[in-house]
Amino acid sequence: MRKTIRILLSAAAGISLLIFFAGCDGNDSDTGNTGNTSNRITQANPNFAGKWELRTDLSTAVDPWRTIRLDIDVDGSVIDIEKTVTTGRRNTTENYRMDTANEENFVPIAVWLDNRHIGAFLPHNSGKTIRADWLDDGQTLKMESSYTLETHQGETPVRAYIEYRLSRGGDRLTMLEIRSSRNRPILHVYERQQ
Repeated sequence: MRKTIRILLSAAAGISLLIFFAGCDGNDSDTGNTGNTSNRITQANPNFAGKWELRTDLSTAVDPWRTIRLDIDVDGSVIDIEKTVTTGRRNTTENYRMDTANEENFVPIAVWLDNRHIGAFLPHNSGKTIRADWLDDGQTLKMESSYTLETHQGETPVRAYIEYRLSRGGDRLTMLEIRSSRNRPILHVYERQQ
């Protein structure tokens, strides 16, 4: 009974966060978002470019990783996100290159970094299909992805909704991910590095 209640509360929290992020009324004091999504923006916001370090004290647990760094480059409608995770002396990197002018992007993934203690893997030579859009006058990068995981029970299709929100001052990047295979949302807060 307690487990069922915890699952329901986690699901309700995830739905509440999704409603909040997807249905912002345009009065977001932290990001200065206007809520204007009537015209599709394809040019990448250059303020996203730079090196970002995860604030573990403000984020969902990332074990076994000790740190997560993002190195983001933008060029016109193309955004490159290089995500590096570390565990002591070992570094592993995942790269996302997306063109927001494209309807969809296929991003090859050699190693799925989100595999933490769950026994699920991306099949060899696979990746994610991602639709990337700019929202809130370019202050938010929205990514909707789909991919297939190999598990002990067989192949499992997964959907993920991800937002990267740039703060008004441009010094903080907040990532929210809601995944169909996970009951709880993932929240990562990054700070710009000099």
